[in-house]
Amino acid sequence: MPTATFSLTDCKAIIRVTPRAGDPLALKDLVLSVMHPKRGEIATLTAVLINRRACGHRFHKVTAPQTEPFALLLDKKGLIKDLTKFSTTLFDPRGLIREELIDHEYHQGTGVWGREINNGLIAYIFSLNVRSRGPYKEKGVDSWALQQLFSSEYFNPRDFAVACPSRMIRHYPARAQTSEATTHLNDFLHENEFRRIGRTEFLVYSLEPTHRSHSLSTQDDAESNLIHRQPTEELASTSDPIHALMILQDEQIRHRRKYPLHHAACDPQVTPSQLDVLIEELFKSNPDSIRSRDENGYTPLHVAAHCASIPAIRALLALPSPGPRNDLAKRDNVDGTNVLETCQRKMRTERETEEKHDGHWHGYPEAFLRTEYMLKLAVGEDVGGLDEDAYTGTRKFGCTCNQCYNGKLSPRMRTRLVAESTWLLQDMLAEEPPFVGGQPTPITDIDLLPESTTYLPASGPM
Repeated sequence: MPTATFSLTDCKAIIRVTPRAGDPLALKDLVLSVMHPKRGEIATLTAVLINRRACGHRFHKVTAPQTEPFALLLDKKGLIKDLTKFSTTLFDPRGLIREELIDHEYHQGTGVWGREINNGLIAYIFSLNVRSRGPYKEKGVDSWALQQLFSSEYFNPRDFAVACPSRMIRHYPARAQTSEATTHLNDFLHENEFRRIGRTEFLVYSLEPTHRSHSLSTQDDAESNLIHRQPTEELASTSDPIHALMILQDEQIRHRRKYPLHHAACDPQVTPSQLDVLIEELFKSNPDSIRSRDENGYTPLHVAAHCASIPAIRALLALPSPGPRNDLAKRDNVDGTNVLETCQRKMRTERETEEKHDGHWHGYPEAFLRTEYMLKLAVGEDVGGLDEDAYTGTRKFGCTCNQCYNGKLSPRMRTRLVAESTWLLQDMLAEEPPFVGGQPTPITDIDLLPESTTYLPASGPM
């Protein structure tokens, strides 16, 4: 068929939506096929539809479930990892957009996205592939597929679509997974009015025609933090799992040799004295190595903050200027975080993971609180006039007002408890049997007591 005879008007979009087992109301898998009457299927788009209302407060449990290692091995297309990365990067456990992405002076990027993303359906696009052979690549088939998706019965103006070029490229054939293809995919999404949320790798599209993101030009959109990732050598490919493991182990050895301080800072087997010796030797032989950035843009101080390595942080901050102290405010890494934010983000991640998997949070580890304290002092942030021990004791459960009892019972909560107990007392006094001072309540009347007395503590000192 001559190229000139191909027309999108001859094509038809067929959409198949399948509720996902386990959470059929919250998650639905979508496949859009672009069909040509003579050439058959010429393009496919895959996505997952996320119903936030059905997720409720289980957003992370639904979109980033705890998965057995064996299931991850079977997830050859990386769909589980993609969805987990998307949901945990952009949203908190309740499914609300992370505050720093809309309020922080740096992390918000252009600031075109706000809390409107907390409403409506979200379509996370995994892949969009157009058949390589035939007159389709330059005919706008991919853009047409997006238009058909957004105009379908499954969407309304309050909804959003999210895509990530660096992850979509992994669904291309191996030979097509190039940096040039990733750049082309990024340009394609921008041409279709997807705009970056914050400085993340994710691009968002609003189905509301008047949304301010549609007025932002491609040139004015924020850069992704991934621009700070350094190119690395491609690992040799092999289909033999044993050989693949050997290649990975060799790569880890080379990485350790290239970045010895990065590894030592987080190695629990390295003693503080050994760490001091290593830092002193590196600083004497090559002062720049103390501030070297790995392939993700992290300095040893960033890595030490991520691991809450107190000895490493103290030793690095004690070096003369220009030294690691000059790196405290730098954000030129793949997460766009300075040293303090690197520590705080790890604290937040650990808390969310513990709450999701265990259903209970045991508080911030002492090492991270001490790390946070040291870094706040280093950058001149307020620590509430507390010394390190007091700070660690009051912040264990996230207190920032220094007025919480035992670090977790806030003044507001104490006021509510007093009000509740006063109400319960009045309720108890109005119930039968009457309480007589100094006399026990007859055992036969126990069933008449209000249910709230079940929670009264045993007699003894309060």
